[in-house]
Amino acid sequence: MFIKILLFVLALAGSAFLYLKFKPVEKPVSPLPELTQLLERAEIQSEALTLPKAKPIHLADWQLLMQQVADQNGLQIGVREGNALQAEIYIKEGSVESFVNGFADMYARGLRVQSIRLLEAGEPGQVRAEMVKLLVSP
Repeated sequence: MFIKILLFVLALAGSAFLYLKFKPVEKPVSPLPELTQLLERAEIQSEALTLPKAKPIHLADWQLLMQQVADQNGLQIGVREGNALQAEIYIKEGSVESFVNGFADMYARGLRVQSIRLLEAGEPGQVRAEMVKLLVSP
């Protein structure tokens, strides 16, 4: 009986050792740059761009405008609501560089960020924005 218990304990210890030795290791995700740094980079980049100022009036105008920004910068942008003064959008997962370029494009068109909820995506160097409130600058 003692030998059976000893063999069971050894088997259990061996299983635990093998699990610890071969368990999957999580890869560290690179830290996301600060939101203010990203938006400052976009602001600086926008100064070099010359784009027509945006004058959206209806939701459809915002959708068209955001589709142009998305197409030019490799982003997926959806519009939740919009009127003549502001809109709420979301940006699906994309690279940090595309994100900065997209906001530089928006800034060059006379749009400003009122608020933003930025989320880190699963892949290093990727980011997404769950909610962005944009304003049309006067």
